[in-house]
Amino acid sequence: MVGCAPQVYHSGHTHEQVMRAAERGNASAQLELGQRFFGRRHYEEAVQWYGKAAEQGNARAIGRLGWCYYTGSGVAQDFVRAAELFKVSAEMGDAQSQFNLARRCIDRGLGVPDNKEEVVKWYLKAAAQGHAMAQCNLGCCYMKGKGVERNYAEGIRWMRMSAEQGCGLGMYNLGAAYHFPKTGEPDYAEAVKWYRLAAKKGEVSAQTNLGILYANGLGVETNLERAVFWYRKAAEQGGVNGVRNLAYCYRDGRGVAKSEEDAFEWFKKAMEMGDAESCLIVGLCYETGRGVGKDASEAARCYMKGAELGNAAAQYSIARCLRRGLGIKKDPVEAVNWSRRAAAQGDLLATGQYGWCLVHGHGVAKDEQEGFKLIVRAVEGGEAKTFLYDLAECYEKGLGVAKDEEKALELYKKSAAIGDSYAKKWLAEREKKDAVKN
Repeated sequence: MVGCAPQVYHSGHTHEQVMRAAERGNASAQLELGQRFFGRRHYEEAVQWYGKAAEQGNARAIGRLGWCYYTGSGVAQDFVRAAELFKVSAEMGDAQSQFNLARRCIDRGLGVPDNKEEVVKWYLKAAAQGHAMAQCNLGCCYMKGKGVERNYAEGIRWMRMSAEQGCGLGMYNLGAAYHFPKTGEPDYAEAVKWYRLAAKKGEVSAQTNLGILYANGLGVETNLERAVFWYRKAAEQGGVNGVRNLAYCYRDGRGVAKSEEDAFEWFKKAMEMGDAESCLIVGLCYETGRGVGKDASEAARCYMKGAELGNAAAQYSIARCLRRGLGIKKDPVEAVNWSRRAAAQGDLLATGQYGWCLVHGHGVAKDEQEGFKLIVRAVEGGEAKTFLYDLAECYEKGLGVAKDEEKALELYKKSAAIGDSYAKKWLAEREKKDAVKN
């Protein structure tokens, strides 16, 4: 006589039905009961029933028990034990455990050594069973050459499989692949298609990027109101890029009524979320009184925060404050340190300012030749209006370069012609001296 297969229990069964079957030893019911207790946050009961099903060799229950150890739900957190259970379940063919073993443990070196080739191995097994997130992550591995030889086309193939199953992250990544292709031209229409699908699933980065495409008319007709709509969606979910982009819309009146006050509040929110660029802008608002009352000390505080987060313009700005004592105690040495850091990132204002400090030994040991080179770099890079006067002074006085009064006069005239008040004053005084001589 052929025996009947044990009944499979699921969410359609009543609690009493599942409990009776679980108590009789049905592994499927024990797993289902564990799931229900876990969903209600009764973690110790969940562990108890997962454990009973696991003892009977139920692969999913073993994997769920591993998740309890991984998250410390109902048991003490233990990554080693979690990895062991994930592996047992994974080897039995459970796709979710294969994914968890790869993503949660091996890729992060939690409970087992980090091994990118092993990550790919388990992603492949889960992806082959149709696990959408495994397909998405496997696609990323191929596209980045992480644990496997880089193969962009293969990465796209797996990413598309994930996206077509409805995985929001897969949709976003596929959209990004069309938006920012490694080779060839962008396909903005395809990017819009996949971003829109991902955005509707709540993918924050997709919402922000879809807003950018609407704002710029790429792959879709320009629609600033829709751009604002998607920026706001991203912002409401805590997407810092969406918050910052929404702030710019309010500042510039693009797709929404212009409001410096609202712009300031959104920029401030982005700053509080750790956005370095917004730290700079909030500092400028406090310094200039745009959207908020002037407050030099708050401006300096915001500049310092942005500087510490690595924003070159904020580093230049705090250097300027330190040099002049704007909202913060004067400190020429610290000012030079921040100018140097900003200059190292290519900020031309900081480059010229650091050069000026080196030429004059202001807050740093004098090095006229190096300072002259930096001033030249700033001028040639597009900051002539700011540093052409200083370059003229170098030629006039022979600071870091051979003295050349004719060259100096030429540069002073150019500086005055673009509006430099110091150059105009120098030329006026020069004319007076020439008049006295004559």
